[in-house]
Amino acid sequence: MDRHLVAVVIGAVFCMQARTGDVPQKTGAGPAGNHDLTRSIAVVGASVSAGYGLPAESSTTLAEVVGAYVGHRVQDFSTAAMFLDPAGCRVRQLGQVADAAPALVIGADFLFWDAYGDAQGEGETNLTLLDSALNELDMLLKRFGKRAPTFLLGDIPDVGPQSGLDRRFIPTKETLRLANDRIREFAETHPRVQIIPVARVYAVAQSPTGRLSIGGHTWEGSQLSELFLPDALHLSREGLIVIGFLSLQQLIEDDLIREDQVLASLEELRAKLSCFSPPHTNRVPEKRGFRLSPE
Repeated sequence: MDRHLVAVVIGAVFCMQARTGDVPQKTGAGPAGNHDLTRSIAVVGASVSAGYGLPAESSTTLAEVVGAYVGHRVQDFSTAAMFLDPAGCRVRQLGQVADAAPALVIGADFLFWDAYGDAQGEGETNLTLLDSALNELDMLLKRFGKRAPTFLLGDIPDVGPQSGLDRRFIPTKETLRLANDRIREFAETHPRVQIIPVARVYAVAQSPTGRLSIGGHTWEGSQLSELFLPDALHLSREGLIVIGFLSLQQLIEDDLIREDQVLASLEELRAKLSCFSPPHTNRVPEKRGFRLSPE
C-alpha cells in the first residue's frame, strides 16, 4: 500500500459507487517523534487556497482555515493570480518557503496550473511544467536537508467542462493520469512529501452517487454542491474546511502531530472561523482568452 497516498483518515471515509470506486485505506505511520509540525505552517498555492470568489460574508483562505484549526496564525503565500504565471509564482512561493523555513507546508492546489494552462500539442507542455515544479521542490528539500519541512501536496483534480474553464486549458484525462502518477512517484521517493486527495474530493462531488463522510458530517447527492462555488472549480468555505481538516487529520494518523494540537471537530472549526474571518481581496485580472469562473 502506498504510504504517501492520503486515503482514509481518522473519522474521514470517502464512499463512492460505480466507476468512481472506493478510496483505498492508508496504513502505517510516518516518521515517529516529530509532534511539533503545527508550530510553523505555511500555505502555498493558487486561487482555491487564496479563497478566490468567496462572497464577503464567508470570505476565507485555506491559511485561515488551518490557522483556526491549530490555534495560531499560518503564513499565506498563495495567490489567486497564479494562473497568469504558474512558473514564476511557483518559484516565488518556494523562495518564500525557503526564507520562512516553516515546519509544515500545505499546497492543496500548488501544482494545479502545472497541468492546466496554455496546453499545446498532446499536453507535453503541461507535463514539462509539472516536471519543472517537482524538480524545484526536490532542490528545495535537498537545500533544507534534515531540517526539510513536511509538504502536503494536493493531487490534480479533473474539474471537467462544467468548471467554466476554456476547453483549451483543460488537459486530457490521460494527461491528468500521467501528471498524478508523477506526483505520487515523487512522494514515494521523498519521505517528507505526502498527498492530499484533492482529486478524490472533486470526483466524489461529480458523481451522481457520490458520498463524503468526514468529521462526523456527511454530504451526498446535491449536498456535495455545498463544497463548491457555482463555477464548480473553486471551493466554498465549507470546501476549504474539508481540505484543511483532511490535511491535518492525515498528520494525526501518521503520528506527526497530536490530536490535542488541533480542534476536535468540524463544528468547532466552523464556529471559530465565523468569529474571525476578515474580508480579503481575491479578485485577479483576467488572462486573455481565459476566465477563472463563468460570468
